[in-house]
Parts: sequence; C-alpha cells; structure tokens
Amino acid sequence: MSEPVIMPLAKPIQAHGEEITSLTFRPMIAKDIRQCGIPFTMTEHGQRFDASVVTKLIVACAGIPTSSLDQMELGDFQAAIGVILGFWAGSSREPPST
Repeated sequence: MSEPVIMPLAKPIQAHGEEITSLTFRPMIAKDIRQCGIPFTMTEHGQRFDASVVTKLIVACAGIPTSSLDQMELGDFQAAIGVILGFWAGSSREPPST
C-alpha cells in the first residue's frame, strides 16, 4: 500500500475552522473509487483525466471539505491533482500468474 503524502500549500486555506498550511493525502482505497469514480475516461485520443472525479478524490483523500478545496490557488490545486494521479499510477500491479 502507498504511504500518505504530505503536500505543503503555497497559500494557506481554511478547513475545519483552522488555517491549513499543508494537506496530508491518505492513499486511495476501493471505496474511494466506488464513491467518486475512476479518475480517467477513455477517448479516441487516449486517456483523459476527469476533473470532477479527481476533485472528489482530493476531498476524500485529503479529508477536507469542498469549500476548502475551492480556496486553493491554482498551483496547489494542480499539485493535488498530481498526488491523486500518482496514487492511481502507483496502484497498478501485475496480476497473479496462473
């Protein structure tokens, strides 16, 4: 299983009545995908990340409300997207051989 990722914020946000200067993302689990969806869709041009799903996964894995996510500067938001996509990419493993 992946380890939690701590991501410093360039600009603090308010979450749960406190000023937050970093986000701690727990690794994704199957429940997150079931509730939020798969962060990619297939198009005729290849894979495309689904911003609405990734946003829900940021909220779930960082444990912040959507209103806190809405306060994030664009650079912090892009970095958070990278964390989520990194969890997804790092979760693949070879199927067991038979």
